[in-house]
Amino acid sequence: KINNVINSVINISKSKLDIILNSVVIKEPSYIYIDKQKKINHLIEKLDILNPLNALKRGYSIIKKDNKCISTIKDIKSNDKLNITLKDGIINASVMEVKDGKEKE
Repeated sequence: KINNVINSVINISKSKLDIILNSVVIKEPSYIYIDKQKKINHLIEKLDILNPLNALKRGYSIIKKDNKCISTIKDIKSNDKLNITLKDGIINASVMEVKDGKEKE
């Protein structure tokens, strides 16, 4: 009986080993490299999309007051000093007037 059990375990192990040896990954390890390279390239593309410098290239600007990004007029008042970053440089500006976007001109 023990011999039968041992032979059975050996045969199961051989079958599992055959499956592993015949797998595409073992036969073509370059597939692993190609898959990882695709994932890395995808992550690089995501980072590139989120890069604020690319937004500047599309015509947007980054406005800072006291080295903090401004996203609302509520953070600005007359005579504040601002740094406006464009794709090709920085403008140092002074606020003359703040108008709410809801006001009619």
